[in-house]
Amino acid sequence: MLEEPPENPYDLLGAANAAVTPEVVGDPDLTEATALLERMGGSPEKCFPEQLAAVAHALAALDRAGFTVPETVMDAYLEHLFAIAEAELAATPETSIEDAVRYVVLGTALVEPLILALRRVAEQVAASRRFGTG
Repeated sequence: MLEEPPENPYDLLGAANAAVTPEVVGDPDLTEATALLERMGGSPEKCFPEQLAAVAHALAALDRAGFTVPETVMDAYLEHLFAIAEAELAATPETSIEDAVRYVVLGTALVEPLILALRRVAEQVAASRRFGTG
């Protein structure tokens, strides 16, 4: 899709993001993923199918493991990930379309490991506050 980029910035940046999204094999049930998308204020018509399938795939893995994310935790995920997304989009360069695509692609590929690493550090900080001694 990036060989013939869409003119609409939303579609172009979505295509750039999808280009670095791992492919989901199979045809996952999108029901629960769609419900989470809608809780975030989104709609399936405005979400790239690859992104929704990735959420469905992750939810299926949780289900297979018999693990349920508590509702309060899922609420925190949705709220804070949406805030991260808004901040990232606000920082997307408007100097050129090339700069914007580069920001989205590199920001997706390189920042996701940082987000995961920071989550683990935050969990250690939170655990030390909750369970630490003196």
